[in-house]
Amino acid sequence: MSHHGEQPFFSDEHHTHNIDELSATNEKMRQLFVDAGIKLGATGEHPEGKLKDDDDGEIRIAIGHTPGKVVMDFGEKPIKWIGFNPVQARQIAMTLMEHADECLIIKA
Repeated sequence: MSHHGEQPFFSDEHHTHNIDELSATNEKMRQLFVDAGIKLGATGEHPEGKLKDDDDGEIRIAIGHTPGKVVMDFGEKPIKWIGFNPVQARQIAMTLMEHADECLIIKA
């Protein structure tokens, strides 16, 4: 079973969980985004063109984990679909596996 929500998971604005529950890895990742001025979610850009007419463009996502769960944060905008080129899909798969391994090590 999976989870989902309407508020960004790795954002300072998200108050539905205690930030202390995030692992040190997630805290470092979140801080890297903040320090770099990177905002998760839609950018309004189409760096690889449009996939179809209703393509809203690029979306920046974060992948991390909290004890026992791997989390993908898509930012603030609700999305119905997402497409990746083959390299991006493989990177996401590897990152998901890395965080899944971490969850097995730190356990809930």
